[in-house]
Amino acid sequence: MLSRSGDDTILVSGRQPSESCTFDLVVVGGGLAENFFQVARAPLFWDAFRNTWLYTAGMLLVQVPLALVLAVVLNRPTLRGRVVYRTLFFLPVVATTAVIGVVMVILLSPAGGPVNNLLLEAGLVRRPVNFLGAASLALPTVVAIGIWKGLGTVMIYWLAGLQSVPGELYDAARIDGANSAQVLRFVTLPLLRPVALTIVALTLVWSLNVFELVQVMTSGGPGNATDVIATYIYRVAFTVEDTVPRMGYASAAGVFFGLTNLVIVLVQFLSVRAAGRSRRSV
Repeated sequence: MLSRSGDDTILVSGRQPSESCTFDLVVVGGGLAENFFQVARAPLFWDAFRNTWLYTAGMLLVQVPLALVLAVVLNRPTLRGRVVYRTLFFLPVVATTAVIGVVMVILLSPAGGPVNNLLLEAGLVRRPVNFLGAASLALPTVVAIGIWKGLGTVMIYWLAGLQSVPGELYDAARIDGANSAQVLRFVTLPLLRPVALTIVALTLVWSLNVFELVQVMTSGGPGNATDVIATYIYRVAFTVEDTVPRMGYASAAGVFFGLTNLVIVLVQFLSVRAAGRSRRSV
C-alpha cells in the first residue's frame, strides 16, 4: 500500500505473499531545488569534497611526475632487465582494488601487522602506528596506496609517449653537445606535452571517482577523515546509519559535485589556454 505523509515522505507498506511478516519502506524525498540547497549546506558533503580533491591532488602532483621519472629510467636501451622492472611496477594494476585494500588493512594493522612489527623491530617507532585509525594519517595512507596502485598505468602511458619521440632528435641534440638533462628538458618534455595533457585528464577522472579503495580500507573513517564523494553518496543512498536512505539527496549530491568539478576544470583549462597564448606572444 502506498500512502503519503506530509509533503516529503512516502510510506510503502505491505505483506509478503508467503510470509507472515510485514514490511515498511520510508522514502524521504523533497523538491529538486530543496535537495540541492541541502547539499550545499551540508558540512559532511564539503568534507568529502575536500578529501576527494586532496586525493586527486596527490595523484596529480606525485603519481604523474613519479611515473614520468620511472618511464624515463625504464626507457633507456642500456638498462638491463627493464622488461622485468616494468612488469613489477605494473603488477599492482592487475590486482583487484578490493583485494589490495583488504591486504593493506592487514599489513598496516596496529595489532600485529607486519608493517608495524618491522617499524618496532627497527626502532623507528616506540608503539604501533594506527595508519588507518588516526585522522591525521588515514587520508595520506590511502593516497599513498592509491599512488602505488595506479603508478603502473600512468608509467605505461608515459612510456608510450617516450617511444614515439623520433630517435633522430636525440642524436641531433647530442651532436650539438646537449647532456642528458638538457635533452630531457628541451627535446623530450616539449614533445610529450600532448601525451601529458591526456595523462592528466585521465588521472583527474580516475581520482575524482575513487571509491573501492576508500570503501574497503576505511569506509570513509575515522570520523569522515577519508570520506570522499563516492563513499558519501553511497552511504546516504544505500545505508541507514543515521536515517532512511535518501535517493533524491544522493542524486543531487552527485550532480552538484559534477557541476562544481566542471567549473573547476573549465577555469583550469582557460588558465592554461591563456598562459599558452601569452607564452606564444612573447
